[in-house]
Amino acid sequence: MTPIDFLRGLSTDERNFIASLDYGQDSARHFQALVQVIERGGAVNMETEYWYPYEVIELGAGHLQEGHEREFTACILMVLFNIASGQDAVRDQEEFIDDRMDAIVSLPPPLRALVEGEI
Repeated sequence: MTPIDFLRGLSTDERNFIASLDYGQDSARHFQALVQVIERGGAVNMETEYWYPYEVIELGAGHLQEGHEREFTACILMVLFNIASGQDAVRDQEEFIDDRMDAIVSLPPPLRALVEGEI
């Protein structure tokens, strides 16, 4: 499975989880923007989508919550894609990965393989 296939395969519940990561604030707006980003394979337009939905994507990539490994993986993949494409010019990929390596290595093997394939 490719990262894009993985993102597009996220369930509505998984997308809702990500969209609600800012304490549920503006979750409907985050959800709609997240759907568009996922359809583009994770590409975020920082001029128009930095807050909706990149803010919740960043939150999702910041901390692995038990039972939400797929959502964490999706957020990591989207941030990595945006770092690699130059859209997220604020983050350093190596530092980003180093900060999350303990969580990444704890992922189930298929999810860990998806992330490791993008590093």
